[in-house]
Amino acid sequence: MKLVIAVVCAFLAVALARPQQQPQYKPPVPILAQDSQFNIDGSHTSSFQTGDGQSRSEQGVQKQLGPNDQGEAIQGQISWTDNDGVAHQLAYTADENGYRPSGDLVPAIPVAIQRALEWNAAHPEEEDPRDSQRQ
Repeated sequence: MKLVIAVVCAFLAVALARPQQQPQYKPPVPILAQDSQFNIDGSHTSSFQTGDGQSRSEQGVQKQLGPNDQGEAIQGQISWTDNDGVAHQLAYTADENGYRPSGDLVPAIPVAIQRALEWNAAHPEEEDPRDSQRQ
């Protein structure tokens, strides 16, 4: 009797574990255009466009940030259409000043935070004399 109950429980567990709804087949999205170029000086360009309306393009260059410090400056844009059919675009810059996106989905910086950032930039942190006494 215990064996019958165990077998019934096992079948029940398998039946409940199966997906309740089969995923719909989605055909692969074709790549309509793709290009990239990487140069010996560290600069690069790349772009692609897909059949469902997505696209991306980017340009980057090596940049001297200081006497012994080198970095990269990148500018680009991405566009896509969401599930509701609304088109979106995001432009961005990434360099020694950080990553800075702009677009319809990027929230504006609240005024109070913008003022605090401006104040911090105008008043670099000075060394607290108490810090040297704590060491």
